[in-house]
Amino acid sequence: MDQALTEDDAGVEIIIAGPDPGGYSLHTVTNPGVAQNHTPMGYCAIGSGAPHAMYCMIEGSHGRSWGRGEVEQLVRQAKRRSEVAPGVGSCTQMMVIPREMEYEATA
Repeated sequence: MDQALTEDDAGVEIIIAGPDPGGYSLHTVTNPGVAQNHTPMGYCAIGSGAPHAMYCMIEGSHGRSWGRGEVEQLVRQAKRRSEVAPGVGSCTQMMVIPREMEYEATA
């Protein structure tokens, strides 16, 4: 079964993000269980539209000093740009974790 899982692509990709002692931590896990740390870059994308979204983030010159509104606007723009890729729909649900929850998570 382990061999079958490593040889077959389940089509599952996950972004894991959250607070850590240094600020935030940002990782992806892709098939077959390959984990990558994107924290130094500060952004990542998954799925068939990921290259389009990443190019948008790169061109937008995202910076850690940006405010919430600036980041949300760039992320929405990157999502719209990713919709040219096959299989990417136009529906999006975005959730911003308020600062109060950051402190609860690290306490």
